[in-house]
Amino acid sequence: MFSARPNIWPLIEGPHYRAFWWRRWKSESSVFQKCAGPLRGSAPLCVVGYGLELKARPAGRERIFMPAEFVDTNIIVYAYDRTAGNKFDRAGDLMERIWDSGEGVLSTQVLEEFYVSVTGKIPQPLKPQKAREIVADLGTWKVALLEVPDVLKASLLSERYGLSFWDGLILAAAQKEDAKIVWSEDFNHGQNYDGVTVRNPFAA
Repeated sequence: MFSARPNIWPLIEGPHYRAFWWRRWKSESSVFQKCAGPLRGSAPLCVVGYGLELKARPAGRERIFMPAEFVDTNIIVYAYDRTAGNKFDRAGDLMERIWDSGEGVLSTQVLEEFYVSVTGKIPQPLKPQKAREIVADLGTWKVALLEVPDVLKASLLSERYGLSFWDGLILAAAQKEDAKIVWSEDFNHGQNYDGVTVRNPFAA
């Protein structure tokens, strides 16, 4: 994780990944199937393929619309950290619920921070291939791609609310993709930031 984004937790490599990670891939005699979430007003798409080779096909039925939810880097890291105790369980449950809703939102910033953290800034780094597989899977969520206006908005948000610029980028990304909730441990729990409410899944 970049130095400006605090809190890095150790991850355990090997067979101890969260069960929800593997449950996302429904086996069809070595072929996996995974719903990537609905397009607004249409049936969702599922991806079918082998390894990281994907092709899209209609899922065949409508899904109930749920509000988009943005997940910050720290929550994803907790979900893969078996040493985190209760936080490991709660982050994993949250990630699984958002997988099932099909309304998960991330940004390229989150994916970058996650990859950098788990491959080089934790006590037991993941192998790059493992990290790439996780990033590729998370990439089936809606991913915010920030442009210059979004960077300027992040600067304004960080100034207005006394946040780091990197946290301002998280809020700007959530706003860009119409996410009403940001799950994070790095903000004030329950505070509304220009229409985006931050929730800490570990808050009492």
